[in-house]
Amino acid sequence: MPQRIRTSLASAPGFAAAFGFGALVACDAVLLGGAWLSFALAHSWPSGGNWPTFSRALAEGGARDGQLAAIAGAGLFVGALALAAARMQQARSAVAGRGVLRLMALIAALAAALGIVHYFHVTITLAVDNRLHMLLSYGFFFGMSAVIVADLYCNLRVARIEPRAAGRYTRVHRAAGFGVLGCSAVFLLTFLLKDAAGNPWSVGTQRIFVLAEFAWIVLAHAYALMYVPVTQAHFRARPPAVAAAARGAKAWN
Repeated sequence: MPQRIRTSLASAPGFAAAFGFGALVACDAVLLGGAWLSFALAHSWPSGGNWPTFSRALAEGGARDGQLAAIAGAGLFVGALALAAARMQQARSAVAGRGVLRLMALIAALAAALGIVHYFHVTITLAVDNRLHMLLSYGFFFGMSAVIVADLYCNLRVARIEPRAAGRYTRVHRAAGFGVLGCSAVFLLTFLLKDAAGNPWSVGTQRIFVLAEFAWIVLAHAYALMYVPVTQAHFRARPPAVAAAARGAKAWN
């Protein structure tokens, strides 16, 4: 097989990550922006009272929301699988920290599975099945939060054990991960308090709840998108260099 073709095939997962995570961010931006705008126009919001959550805004969506959710969910699935493939290759060639890198590959695979949940929690709205929507919605929210926090922890460990395998894990990327953790904590706290009996700040608590949800959405998507250059940089590495690193790791062990 010609060298040019081998190089193209080796770098294909990097392009898959860019396409997948890019589609996720673009489609969800249109989906969320359109849902909140439609809700605001239909209900003259904000005019006081509670602010609409993502679930309330989506309840009035249509077929377009389903198409966008399908593309976004597929994007998360493809992008996360490409990241999982990169982690598995890094585990094979790493001198140390192989177990953590394999765990990160599993975490990325779990994120890919959540792409399927993403589709259903958007298309099964409050108007279709209230209970199932809430189950899927919170399952996706807390599932993805756990995935990002676990990935953040593992990446911090890898950066200490095997710095080369950590990739270009910038401070901004790390800050986005900690931001997701913080927003998840605020979201959970306000979720418990907003409908609590005797809470004199129920309206304000509910608004903080919506703001935490919005901030979580932005930071979680930013966290995924910032993995594009990391994944592409890994798959752009020339196959001979990767093979040499693997041989060196085997000799070391």
